[in-house]
Amino acid sequence: MGEPIWSFSIGTRHRPRKRPRGSTGAIVRSSTIAFFTALVAGCGCVPVSDNLWLGLRRPPAGVSESNIEQFLKTKVNHPVDDFSRDIGLFTTAFKRLGIVGWRDMGFSARVEGVVSNAPVYSTDGFLTLDLSISKLEISGEARPLHDQRFIRAEVCAPALGIQPSDFMAPGARLSVGGLLLWDGDGFFEIHPTRGDDLHVIRN
Repeated sequence: MGEPIWSFSIGTRHRPRKRPRGSTGAIVRSSTIAFFTALVAGCGCVPVSDNLWLGLRRPPAGVSESNIEQFLKTKVNHPVDDFSRDIGLFTTAFKRLGIVGWRDMGFSARVEGVVSNAPVYSTDGFLTLDLSISKLEISGEARPLHDQRFIRAEVCAPALGIQPSDFMAPGARLSVGGLLLWDGDGFFEIHPTRGDDLHVIRN
């Protein structure tokens, strides 16, 4: 009796094709660029944005048209520094998405006052004006001021057809009107909605 003959076959294993080196990194880079391009596309300033779901501070409880002056700042805002000015296009994109964004308080405001900090025109198109208030109107009615108060105005210059250079002089006396918004950073702002909401008071 002869020896048994063993018969078997060895299957061929198919190895997955390797991606060319660097292709994963290129995909990640291109996706990241596309994300941020979409994020900031058209996300410069708009006169008014009402979107605040994440903020450092919420609007004060009990604030209304009849008592708003009590909640205005007693010290001028910290000036906008060069870094914040340069990245304004990116930070405003997030603010418009509601991240440390704005809340429309539902009424208008107009102030007369002197520019306290040097005006800043940022990459998002906002002209930032910090004012020491001498006169205050809320929804068309004069409101008394018992001590010195300050407010920031954020003017979307491109949308309103305003030339920032006309308002860049520190110490200028201005009249600024618009909607009153709460900024998620923790203070009230005036956001003009028309070109004639902002003008220089000349003696």
